Amino acid sequence: MDSANDLIEFYSTGCVQSAAQSWWELYQADAQILRQPDERANILFCIEECSAQENWDWVAQFWNLTEDLYNLGYWNEYEQVDRACLAAAQALGNADMQAAIHGELGWLAIQRGEFQRARAWIESSQRIYARLGNVRGQLIARRYIATIAMAGQEWSSARTQLEELLDSLRALIETGDPEWRAFGVRQSDIIHDSLGIVLQQLNDYARAEHELQLGLAGARARGPLAVATSLLNLGKLRLRQARNDEAEKLFAECWATCRAHEFRAIGAEAQFYLAQLARARGEKHTALELARDCWRVYQALGMTTSVQKTAEFIATLLDS
Repeated sequence: MDSANDLIEFYSTGCVQSAAQSWWELYQADAQILRQPDERANILFCIEECSAQENWDWVAQFWNLTEDLYNLGYWNEYEQVDRACLAAAQALGNADMQAAIHGELGWLAIQRGEFQRARAWIESSQRIYARLGNVRGQLIARRYIATIAMAGQEWSSARTQLEELLDSLRALIETGDPEWRAFGVRQSDIIHDSLGIVLQQLNDYARAEHELQLGLAGARARGPLAVATSLLNLGKLRLRQARNDEAEKLFAECWATCRAHEFRAIGAEAQFYLAQLARARGEKHTALELARDCWRVYQALGMTTSVQKTAEFIATLLDS
């Protein structure tokens, strides 16, 4: 370094770039560092510093860790990284990335029960994808819109949307293109699960069973989070069918899978159903313990609708 100005330049940019490189290499070597609160805080600080220096390429690079943050249930950090990466995508003129992040923020809003905000994000994502001619992105956005219909208990509308999506995906699969086929199969597996949920609400249990079994079969090829989600949905069907022993086994298997992998959101939902079954057996203390655990997880994730639902369940237990 030849001057004080060079030194200032190094500290203002070089150190930040070096830190970003180091954190990225650590994450690539072991994604489990995201389970450590101090490590997550350090990575977030690094992203903030990169943003402050307008080092957008490095900020955008950290977008690759958001899937792990979401799956592990660190949703506040997930949102912070997504928003920083959205600013980077805008600065870099990366419209595909902007559309994807709009969709991700919309999906997060769905999980938190913020449906008006979710629709705004997802429709924005859909518009960008349409402008770009991105068929995959448009199909994913349509799936998210159908999920909002499900959340609003618009079951007939959701069924129509999901069935139309399956038709669109089937056409992609039948093109014979390997990439389109892989995309179509993956999305179809997810939609089979969603359609199974809708059909059980419409009391079409036979077809719901068929769709949920298709979803579970596909989930086994996608990994433990997908399996846990499918087990949860199949457990809900068993509960509606008053097959409580079978439902409990499915919820317990889902919860065990979630505990093994720290999938907090799905695990909490499985616990909530186990709490309901415990109450039905007259096991008030067990039901309270399970429900309070759920409440703490929902509170940490910012899932306001689930927080309220669980609080009401706890209050009912305490009054009984």
